[in-house]
Amino acid sequence: MAESTQKLGRDLSTALRCKADEIIEAWVGEVQRSTVGSYEAGLTYEGIRSRIPQILEAIAERLPLAFDDDQNTAQSCCEKDCLLSNVQTDIPIRVELGFDIDEMLRELSILRTLVVTALSVDLSTASQSSTLLTLTNVDAVLNRIISRSTRRYAQYQLERVELTYTELLSSNQELIRLVQMQKDNAAHLAHELKNPIHAVVTLSSLLLRNKRRVSSELPASAREIKQIERIYDNGNRLSALVSNMLEVSRKESYELALKIESVCVNELVSKVVDSLTSEALKKGITLVKDCTQAPPQINIDRLRLQQILINLVSNAIRYTDKGSVKVRCYSIDEERWTLSVCDTGRGIHISQQKRIFSPYVRVGEASAHSAESSGLGLTIVSKLIELLQGEINLVSELGKGSTFSVTLPIDAQQLNTV
Repeated sequence: MAESTQKLGRDLSTALRCKADEIIEAWVGEVQRSTVGSYEAGLTYEGIRSRIPQILEAIAERLPLAFDDDQNTAQSCCEKDCLLSNVQTDIPIRVELGFDIDEMLRELSILRTLVVTALSVDLSTASQSSTLLTLTNVDAVLNRIISRSTRRYAQYQLERVELTYTELLSSNQELIRLVQMQKDNAAHLAHELKNPIHAVVTLSSLLLRNKRRVSSELPASAREIKQIERIYDNGNRLSALVSNMLEVSRKESYELALKIESVCVNELVSKVVDSLTSEALKKGITLVKDCTQAPPQINIDRLRLQQILINLVSNAIRYTDKGSVKVRCYSIDEERWTLSVCDTGRGIHISQQKRIFSPYVRVGEASAHSAESSGLGLTIVSKLIELLQGEINLVSELGKGSTFSVTLPIDAQQLNTV
């Protein structure tokens, strides 16, 4: 009985080797019919079929051992499995071309069917147990290939992910370097421009005063005075723009230090409102304040709070053509208070409200933009509020006005110096 089963194993092995070419050609035909255009990507049938003889040889080597009663059969089968070590050398090529692991599994399923069909004649007279043993060993070889293919596929995909991560990290570092270099260059340029612009503003101011004084004694050209006034006004605008650029640059590079001190809210708001009242009157609008519910004293950086308020009120006046601008301060609880600036101006469309705090953004119609606006005021406000560990909210309706509400801590003594 043992001799007959061993002979069956040898016969099956011989039959498989004899029909190898037939199996390979049938396999190519089946794969072509079941795969729609996958191999057009660049992985040829010739490149894939080169591994099929290795798989068939591994099965042929294993079958006689499967019917051997020797105790070393299992060890011998494992040794013969070394034939499979190079079967999946095409895995990296497949991954690069975007092939899915399911395609490889389908190919091996087709191959199994063809192998079993090729051996069916020899198995027709074999016992049920011999047939089952044959199928088990065919599956063992194919399962080993599937296991190695899956591991190699996962390994190669992981290698690609790690490579992509490394490339992205390198690109991100380069982008950070370029952005920082751009910020440094802008800050340097602004700093270099500050002194000559200051000189232009100072000299044009002196020249304007002299012209106006002399005009009382000698006839002076109104055109000359007007031209000097334009030089002076534009010099001031340019000076403010450069100062704003430096301010933004300092905040972005975290070079701004806080000086916390006790501040009377009503006093500070009154000074800011008084200094901007003439600007409001020129446009025929009313500027009012209400600090009746404000905390009497707060601990905060006086200069930074003043900057926030001046920027918000100036913006409100700039974009309000009629009506009023109202500054209101009130306590929320024992730890927080709110400063709000409400206007009856042009308002901001809801689609533009998220962009309003970005640098150099001026929303609305281009024709409605004020020449004095640099698009940096609200950016500075946003960064100062963040520095003071506060928050700002905007409620606006197009054509009806806007309200900017700033919530800040009453006691900022514990804020870290940045």
